[in-house]
Amino acid sequence: MTLGRWSARHPVLIGMVFLFLVLLGYYGLRQLPLDMFPEIELPSLSVVVVYPGATSVDVEDRVTRPIEDVVTSIAGIEDVLSTSTDNIGAVTCVFQSGTDLDEAASDIREKLGLIRRKLPDNIDEPSILKFDVGAMPVVTLAVTTGVGDVDDWTETVRVEVVERLQHLPGVGSVTVTNPAPEEVRVDIDRTRLEQQGLSLSQVGMAIQAQNLSIPMGNLVLGGTDYGVRLPAEFASLDDLRELVVGASKTGGVVRLRDVARVSVGPAERQALSQFEGRPAQLIVVQKRSGANVVDVARQVQAEVERLNPKLPHGLHVSVVSDTSLFVRLMVRALTEAVLWGGVFVVGVVFLFLRRIRSSIVVALAIPSSMMVVFAVLHFAGQSLNIISLIGLSLAVGTVVDNAIVVLENIERHLQGGKSREEAASEGLREVAGAVVASTLTTVVVYLPLGLMLSGVIGPMAAQFASVMITAVTASLAVSLLLTPMLCALLLRGRAEERPPRGRLGRAIQRLHDASERALLAVEHAYGTAAGWSARHRWVVLLACAALVALTVRAVVFGGMNFLPVPDSGEVIVYGRLPVGASTARTAEVAREVERILREEAGADLQHAYWRAGRSEEGTGILTGQKEGTYIFETGGRLKPQAQRSGMSPDQLAARIRRRLDRIPDLVTYQVQTRNPMMAQVFGTTKPIAVEVSGRDLDRLREASAAVEKVVREVPGTTEVVAEGIDLRPELEVRMNRLRASLLGINTWMAGDALRTALHGSTKGVYRGAGIRAQEADIVVRLREEDRDSVADLEAFSVPSVTGAQVRLANVARVEESSVPVEITRKNRARRMLVTAYQQDRPLDEIAADIRARIAKLDLPDDVSVDLGGELEQQADVMGDLTLALLASVLLIYMVMAGQYGTLRDPLVVMFSVPFAFTGIFIGMDLLGRTISVISLLGLIMLMGIVVNNAIVLVDYINLMRREHGMTILEAVVVSGRRRLRPILMTMLACMFGMVPMVLAKGEGHEMWQELGTAMICGLSVSTFVTLFLVPVVYCLFHWPQLRRERKAAAQGGAAPDAPAGASS
Repeated sequence: MTLGRWSARHPVLIGMVFLFLVLLGYYGLRQLPLDMFPEIELPSLSVVVVYPGATSVDVEDRVTRPIEDVVTSIAGIEDVLSTSTDNIGAVTCVFQSGTDLDEAASDIREKLGLIRRKLPDNIDEPSILKFDVGAMPVVTLAVTTGVGDVDDWTETVRVEVVERLQHLPGVGSVTVTNPAPEEVRVDIDRTRLEQQGLSLSQVGMAIQAQNLSIPMGNLVLGGTDYGVRLPAEFASLDDLRELVVGASKTGGVVRLRDVARVSVGPAERQALSQFEGRPAQLIVVQKRSGANVVDVARQVQAEVERLNPKLPHGLHVSVVSDTSLFVRLMVRALTEAVLWGGVFVVGVVFLFLRRIRSSIVVALAIPSSMMVVFAVLHFAGQSLNIISLIGLSLAVGTVVDNAIVVLENIERHLQGGKSREEAASEGLREVAGAVVASTLTTVVVYLPLGLMLSGVIGPMAAQFASVMITAVTASLAVSLLLTPMLCALLLRGRAEERPPRGRLGRAIQRLHDASERALLAVEHAYGTAAGWSARHRWVVLLACAALVALTVRAVVFGGMNFLPVPDSGEVIVYGRLPVGASTARTAEVAREVERILREEAGADLQHAYWRAGRSEEGTGILTGQKEGTYIFETGGRLKPQAQRSGMSPDQLAARIRRRLDRIPDLVTYQVQTRNPMMAQVFGTTKPIAVEVSGRDLDRLREASAAVEKVVREVPGTTEVVAEGIDLRPELEVRMNRLRASLLGINTWMAGDALRTALHGSTKGVYRGAGIRAQEADIVVRLREEDRDSVADLEAFSVPSVTGAQVRLANVARVEESSVPVEITRKNRARRMLVTAYQQDRPLDEIAADIRARIAKLDLPDDVSVDLGGELEQQADVMGDLTLALLASVLLIYMVMAGQYGTLRDPLVVMFSVPFAFTGIFIGMDLLGRTISVISLLGLIMLMGIVVNNAIVLVDYINLMRREHGMTILEAVVVSGRRRLRPILMTMLACMFGMVPMVLAKGEGHEMWQELGTAMICGLSVSTFVTLFLVPVVYCLFHWPQLRRERKAAAQGGAAPDAPAGASS
């Protein structure tokens, strides 16, 4: 019993199976979390070390370089990158794909333990961080107040806002950036301290020694066990003020209030920020990995709405950025594309079949296949994200292909007078081989895509491939089981058709008959044309060669970019003032840039903010953010596209650039319009990055300046910035070792005393009355007026081992110097970056121009130059895509060779593949678009679709020859006529299924619009070429037999291309 006959006889069983799959898919759809991307774990770990008070050179010498030396030996490491800046060092280890990061983190901890004693004593404990896309910030909030300064209410923000948000379901962490926690300040009056004959270290030691709570063990009294404790912590600020810190020169008691001012206030902030013109504290909310980004964001916003009316002191929480909004808008646009694509596909099918029942049979393949995808995504623990939705959008047009081929053949047998069961059996049997082969070729196309791409693209390609493989595999099951059953159940043969009733019925019948005659005429014309092409092979081959030449021209002159830049709705200005500019001055410039942003954006602006200075924790250096009092960031969020006047972020950025050059002290700036999250995920925010590497910083600086000049001169580059060449002024205290030794002063004692005087030193924790927080650090240092000049520094007294106080000027001299603001290294070699954005020119052309100009530079022998940024990523991805492309071609051929049992016919089919290139490259060139990685991704996808049409044609030619004894030319003509309709239906269904993607507008549409455009161009050209080239190539590959048939036909006097049975 054939499969078609079995399906026709078991409609209830098959119906229940597919109903169960649909219900399972619906359940999975309801459970799927929404996210922007699939779960991506980048193969990198970062070690962050805070070294308070150290310069970038100190951090490099004493922190980052020792860490680099030990982690380099860890198995699986590809690159070791480091950044050293004032107070902070970060070392990032990039591992090979597939490395177990938990095990790697354990190895790093072990290595750090081995060198811990070699690292400075006063560093904070090293932190090991892992970049997880799934745990990236979901919502950023701004806390402002109408009463005083928001820093005065840091503890209230922690208790009333942060702790409440942390308890929400799905929230991973809630972090206040640049908080200003309360501290107890002990500002020492140097003059009064010296008059009393005391030192800073004595005061600090006295505070530490008297602010203790010591557990002393247990004591059993009368059968009761008592814990014994010595509570000696300060209960009030007055207790601290009255603390005895030493004896005066005359022998009297010296209390802390005699030599210092004790007060409570927010810690000195290294950064300032404003939201909507008001000072603000920013709160970053991250979700747990696997949590639904939309649900988490909704819960956070709902909690904020509940909190705002209850917050004291005029505090108000506002939403600065919401990643879920971008996700929701993109998901909505893609969902609409999927639904409209389904409608268009069904419309195409109906136009060809012109029967409602036949259209319903094909249309049911869409939900049946899609629901299987949702079920698989759910049970595989995946999310519904941009990548999976793009896959579903493309799958809409392909899941009906098999059903169309099967239905069209079954219906042809029905119209030939066979019963429903016989038609289902015979119709499926004739095309089952082609359907299975075409599905297998589609599947093997996606296998390399899912397995061979590395880096951040890898997990995305893997999920995309899994969605497509699941969809087409499900569509195969639908075409082999559900479609024959539905055809036997719903379709009518010629004998069962009822005559039309009424005027409308007769009018519809006349329209049906007219369209059928038109289609038959097209089929007959194509059959004739295919026969003509088979006889005039060189004409067709020359035409195809011309197309190949045009393709080469488009490849050579078309250019290439990495990825299309989606409209993120955000504009961010990163600016830099002269090195050494104060945070206050930087804030003034940031505020001016915000004013320009508001004026240029007008009513399209939703909100704006700015940040100036360096972050307290310094982790911004891990994502390429610059740190320093002279650095600022001003950003604005535009309204959703549907609510704007038509201005794009790029247009707004161009307007802003024209005004930024007029701002005094603004040395360099870069205006970014990319979504920060997407930029971090893809590893860079700047398309062009030139790496200048070497050992000597001075030669590196000179080489970077020369490279910067070259890049500025290259057409298509804008906002060129040389990073890492800035020098910060520094005062160096150079000890006279001989004089210091004679006076009993060692370098460590002098350095520790100076550090306490200038930077301050924490001497314990205060938990008494008078503070808002539960506890506050006690920070000891000189008052500000005693540390604001070089003379103050030279007049400072340092303690000797005898207890005497010696002025610094007697044992050291203070010299002016400079140190790099930032030192970056790659694989233990120093490097500097020259970055730029591209403008109105393809990225690969800019890269070629930069390489040619740099090659002419006379650089030192120990300096090397490489291209990085998107250029490097583009090269890596292109290499992976090329391998995947070759693997796909090979696998397609192997599957077809196994299916046909011959090496010849698969080669015939493979001739259709190159013209997918032709369609994409020529089509994108004619449309004025640049090829990108997305376009090439569409090329790989197209191969599985393109060969399907050729498979259907070649398989039917073989069938006609094998079962009906036709000659080659007869089989070519008949197969062309009979297979044209399903080929056109599948092609147009695929194309119209992607039309909504091409026409879609909204957040993120640029990425899938380019993919849809490329595939439509490639599919239309390749299908047209396939219809004429495949018959020609088939004849060439069967030339000996064709020649014998021609001789036999000539002797018999019959035309070989006009068989009696050639009617459709």
